[in-house]
This record gives sequence, structure tokens and C-alpha cells, in this order.
Amino acid sequence: ALAIVMAGCSKNIEPTSPDPDAWMHDVSLPVPVLFSTGSQPMTKATAIDTTADMVGKDFGFFAFHQNMASWGSSSGNTFADNGIVGWKQNLKGTIATVPATGNVQFTFDDGPYYYPQSSVNNYTFYGYHAHVLDEEVRPQSGSVSVVVALGHNDILWAMAAADEDITDAEGNTYQGFNARYIRKSLENGAVKHPLMEFKHLTSAVSFSAKTDKSVYAEENPGKDIVTINKISILNTNLKANLCIAHKTDSTKQGTLAERTSDIGTIDSGNITVQLDETPKPLIGQNNYFFIMPTEEGEGITVQLDYTVDSGEGKVITSSSTYELKPEVQKGDMAGKVGFFAGYRYDYNFIVYTPERIVIEAKVNPYNDAFDAPVEVLPEDE
Repeated sequence: ALAIVMAGCSKNIEPTSPDPDAWMHDVSLPVPVLFSTGSQPMTKATAIDTTADMVGKDFGFFAFHQNMASWGSSSGNTFADNGIVGWKQNLKGTIATVPATGNVQFTFDDGPYYYPQSSVNNYTFYGYHAHVLDEEVRPQSGSVSVVVALGHNDILWAMAAADEDITDAEGNTYQGFNARYIRKSLENGAVKHPLMEFKHLTSAVSFSAKTDKSVYAEENPGKDIVTINKISILNTNLKANLCIAHKTDSTKQGTLAERTSDIGTIDSGNITVQLDETPKPLIGQNNYFFIMPTEEGEGITVQLDYTVDSGEGKVITSSSTYELKPEVQKGDMAGKVGFFAGYRYDYNFIVYTPERIVIEAKVNPYNDAFDAPVEVLPEDE
């Protein structure tokens, strides 16, 4: 999980002190919207694994409160006013740097923002990555989704709703999130800004390839030279609907839904990777394809395009397809077959001859889960 803390607020009162923490000592000042992240690993077209990986990435944020009769309308892609002055739904936030100590803070477009002073409403916040343009947002009266591109984007989602009440010295109970809740938590000794735990919604898949030294030894002058030209995943989702928030069915939140009109091929583009005994990445160093998770028991179809040079002026161009259905051996999904959200699938093609290619697979749920080589022959053989 990717832990992020968020403090929300409204622009109806502007702070007059240059000290960003002045609100903690002066109750006449508004409570600012801040985000910070804990030490838990985050997402790269590499996967986000550490807090440092978040730097420069665009995140989108939404804020709704429990008294909003309607969140928005699909007509004209408009949202109802949530009371946070100046807040624009699908607000974009980025992290510029990661300090050695202290909280990592987001910088918002047109920010900062502040909770309304009245504290009448309790806010729930939603965040996602990668941020999309407003025309890809789908608001409804009680839900909002965004259309996200798969293939080269690590897709994350999180929400922050107060999961516990705060009780003051007089026994009064307060619920968040609003300015009063934040201030009461400060009085109790620890500010409780909204904590957002981002989770990965896609399966991350990487590919590399090498030749086997027992077959392609240097003393074998007649060895073939194998060059990979492209790696592709066929018949996969190019886009998906990400449900950011749902007013009546929380199980739909943070899920990807298939768009049947957006099925196709994602690939590495044209590459020239000449193989030797060292595994070489086929889609860039440490890069991944990020795909829609499959149903349990299902797999993906991969196509490998390559050329074989016999060294006698004869170059053969060929392609082979492989059906990959990995079984996870460790972790929460142990014993299950398929591509699951939050798991990394690292495949290494080992070329013995152009007719015999062995695939090593490692599946990691952002921890070790699988390590078992398996021989897979092209489907057409």
C-alpha cells in the first residue's frame, strides 16, 4: 500500500502569516489542505515503489461531503459545489521533492486550499494516479469515474474517510474530516490529517530475454544471432473505467471496469535487442506493461517478434505467440492462476534455439511470491 496523508480545507479565509504552521497556534486562521506520505512503498512506466518514485508524478483528487444531495451531472461534465472555496474536482497535485525528514507535501494547481471554518460537513477525499484531463472524467449524481489509459501507466487509487472519532477532555465527540476535527486532534497531541493508502489496481508485467550459454558458447562459431524486434501483449485492454467514488456501493470504489470498445495490442515499439547470455530488458530498463487484471484462471497472449542471423548472410524474420497463465506460489493469492492487481510478473525468455524458448517467471506482490521456470513452446508448434 502507498500511504499518503491529506489535510483538507477552504479558501474563505486567507492566512496572513508566512508561517505555514501558524494555524496550529492561531484559531482565527483556516486549516490548510496538506498531503504527506508515510514510509510505505508507493508506484515507475516504471512501477511506483518508493516515495521518491512519486516525485513529478501527477495525482488527481476529489472531495465530497455527506450532505451533498448530488455529486455532479454527466451533462456538461459538471460537479456540485462541495463548499471548499476554489476547489476544482479532479484537482491535480504533484510532489516536487522528498525531504530527508518530515512530511512529503503535494503542491496543488491553484492552491493552497482550506477547510470551511464552519465545520458543518465531514469530507471524504479520493486520490488516484495517473491524473487524466477533465474530458476523461465521468461524474454522475452519486458516483464519479475516470477513463485511464493502460499499458504504460501504473494505476493507483486511495480514499480517506475518518475511521475513528475524536473525544475532547469534556467528553465531546467529533468526526472528520473538517477543520474542527483536525484542530481537536491537535489538542489531543497528534494531528490526524486524512490518511490515504494508495493501492495498485493493475498487474505489472515485464519481459527480458537472453541466450543459453550451453548452446551459444563462444567456441561455437556457427551460432545463430538472435535479435528481438518487438514484444507485444495481444487482445488486452487499452483503457479502463476507474471508479473513483460511489455514494451507495463502496465495493465499486477503486475498481477497474473493462471498456469493450478499447481492446487491442500494447507493445514495446520497434526495438533491436541482440541477445547474449545476460538478460536484456525488452521494454526499457526496469519498465513494465501495466495491464487490466484477469479473472482467476485466465492468462494473457504474448507475441515475440525476432530475427535469426545464421552468419551466412541468411536472416530469417519470425514471430511466436505464447499463452501465459502464471500460478502464484506465495502471498495472499498463493495457489491461484492469473494476473492480479498489485502483483508484478517478470518474464525472462531463454533462447536455446529459435524452436525452443524457455520462459522463467517471477511473480511479486510488491514481495516475493513466485519463482519457477516453465518451458513454453509457441502455440503454432
